[in-house]
Amino acid sequence: MRKKTFIIFLLPALFAAILLFDASKKETAQEPLEIIADQVSDQKSAPHKVNPSSFLKKDLAQELLKKAKEKQTQLNKKKPLRSKKALANTTEAEAGHCPQFMEEVSTFEKHLRNGGKPEEFSFDQECPHLPLYGKAYETFKKVCFQNQLQKSPKTFGAMCGQALFMLKATHAELVTKDTPLSEIFDLEPLVYKYFYRLFGPEKRSSLISISERVLELEPSLEEFKVLSLISTFEAMVSKRPDLEKRHLEKMEKYFEELLLSKEGKEREGIYELKLLTLMHSKNHSLHEIETVLSTMESEVPNSSTALYYRANLKNQSNKREEALAFLKKAIEISPNERRYQFTYEQLLKADKAKPAQNAFVFQLSFKGLPFDSL
Repeated sequence: MRKKTFIIFLLPALFAAILLFDASKKETAQEPLEIIADQVSDQKSAPHKVNPSSFLKKDLAQELLKKAKEKQTQLNKKKPLRSKKALANTTEAEAGHCPQFMEEVSTFEKHLRNGGKPEEFSFDQECPHLPLYGKAYETFKKVCFQNQLQKSPKTFGAMCGQALFMLKATHAELVTKDTPLSEIFDLEPLVYKYFYRLFGPEKRSSLISISERVLELEPSLEEFKVLSLISTFEAMVSKRPDLEKRHLEKMEKYFEELLLSKEGKEREGIYELKLLTLMHSKNHSLHEIETVLSTMESEVPNSSTALYYRANLKNQSNKREEALAFLKKAIEISPNERRYQFTYEQLLKADKAKPAQNAFVFQLSFKGLPFDSL
């Protein structure tokens, strides 16, 4: 019988911070989304070093956008950024957004990155459509012009960077709101739309479709293969009715491709996501989980994550002492991994007559992905 599990997605910081599929070889951490059973957290990539003269960090979201734009250059030679119909829709939609204001926002961001101070910049905030930007606009004003925050560049850089990103993501959503994804050939608004749907007020049901469109335009953008896997997993555990067989088939394809191309911690993160997917699929079997775990152990030697999953399986079989033994080994290999110590303490306290409940915290690790809170 499958036991419940609380899933906490701490997807890495869009701006400040932390997952692991490196576009920049740093590490991240992130914020929770409760879905179902034990606890699953999505770790972020570590913060980037901040130029002391700059108010903003060079964040992972910008790195991913830069990579998408570089790939877009070759794509542009083959196709227009948007279809004629999409361009017509955009022209009509201009009555519902503020292009001039957003140009100023971009200039403001460059101003901060070059070491300028927020109070040295003035905005023309006369656009009648600014209310359509909703919470993103209000947060931008509150965070990026808050004098108290400016006294702490590290905190300011993270919060203002996040606010700027979400403001631009909201703008991309407004501009393309009535445009079918199939008529958008520009990767940049698609990237923004993905994170708008992930972190903004919209439902996450479209995340798979957006990631599919990005990969249709640029199949080699591996970060979006990971995002597609995570989006499909989220749809699976949330039991979304629009999750189809073809999504699961693509999921398996991306698992195979990423496991071939990644090594070390990056491969370990993909394996953990695959294990979690099996654990939450309708027709999973213990044999399948054992097979994937055994392959992981052979390909990622001395993996504390693999030991943690071994402990989980032993706990489900109510083999408490064996579970504790695997946890001890995991702690020896990764003494700073807090979830291992937490689980160890929970198992020591739990009733030995039955498997411990809510003791395991499953954590996904990838480098270079821009995430913050879900």
